[in-house]
Amino acid sequence: MVKIVNTKDLAKNYKVKMVVYGAPGTGKTLLGSTFPNALIFETENGVSTLIDSGADVDVVKVKSIDEIKEVIAKYGSKYDSFVFDSVTELLKNFMRSVVGERKQPSMRDWGVGLSDLDSVLRTFRDAKKHVLFIFGETEVSHENILKKRLNISGSKTDNTVCGYVDIVGYMRKEMVEDTEKFYLDVASKDESVYTKSRFKKLRETRTIENPAFDKVYNLIKAK
Repeated sequence: MVKIVNTKDLAKNYKVKMVVYGAPGTGKTLLGSTFPNALIFETENGVSTLIDSGADVDVVKVKSIDEIKEVIAKYGSKYDSFVFDSVTELLKNFMRSVVGERKQPSMRDWGVGLSDLDSVLRTFRDAKKHVLFIFGETEVSHENILKKRLNISGSKTDNTVCGYVDIVGYMRKEMVEDTEKFYLDVASKDESVYTKSRFKKLRETRTIENPAFDKVYNLIKAK
């Protein structure tokens, strides 16, 4: 049935759809743990860092689409947020399943694996939940400039993923007076780092120190 909604109502019930990427140890998983009433879908061992941080969040280990569907069917309604840590590793798991005992994936194998991944991403993009997709980082050369991008197979897939969300942020860490601090760049100053935000206050802020869900959400809601 066709349903007409008002933009004011959409704003009241807005759910964050976000991608973050960066090198290991830059606080991506820690950011995910701050999402409200979250379930973290773990595909690598990044959540082990949360034990030391004292985070209180549910985690489930998944390797396949069937496992993801099973978790959603049984437990999805209990949570307000879903965090995928990481999508980069999730694609590797999909490809291992597709390739099997063969040493190298074929073009068809990549097509199947990327199609499976796209199905997962679109499902959670459309969910009435806050969603965070975590990726590793890679560097690509464009017009003799090295640019940081999501670690995912192919620029087309990269662009598709970024199009599914409202925010793409780059995570990094720095030592400031012997203290480790994390930063989330949501509006890069140059083309060497890809970022995206559909929200004016986030773009104006550019960088969030020691980022957490509430900091991001408050800037989204700010007038």
